[in-house]
Amino acid sequence: HSLEYLYGNYYMPENAHLDNSLLNHLVLLASDTKIAEKLDIYIWQKDKIDSIKFQTALRNSFSDTIAGVKKEIRANNLVALVSLVVGILVGIIATKVAINNEQLSSVVLIAFWVFIWYSVETYIFDNFKLKLKIRRYRQIMNADIVFLTIKHEKYASKVD
Repeated sequence: HSLEYLYGNYYMPENAHLDNSLLNHLVLLASDTKIAEKLDIYIWQKDKIDSIKFQTALRNSFSDTIAGVKKEIRANNLVALVSLVVGILVGIIATKVAINNEQLSSVVLIAFWVFIWYSVETYIFDNFKLKLKIRRYRQIMNADIVFLTIKHEKYASKVD
């Protein structure tokens, strides 16, 4: 039982990362605190080596997760830029068409605003949510991890 029971399938020592279920659980637990607050995480351990492995796995897991979110932000920035350029081109076309056909110009002008708004929404609002995720992940990475030592094997089965 002991260590395997406590970490279950959450901890994978062969690649020093935490299982996604545990990552999601830590994020869910941290969501009860404000991002600016210091976070304390309590973990049961069998010996000192477990704490070092867990801290390494926690740091590696959230570093990789943050890198993935940053990649998503970069992709959003590219989408926003392309949408903005397309919107501007549609706007230029709308002004050219306005001279000849007012109804077509109205439709193209609406398309212009749709592209511009999508660009703004992606760049500002979507990226804001992702940046909040990064702040939450850093809060967990920088949390004070308190390791509680198990002294007797019989108590390990009572830990949830």
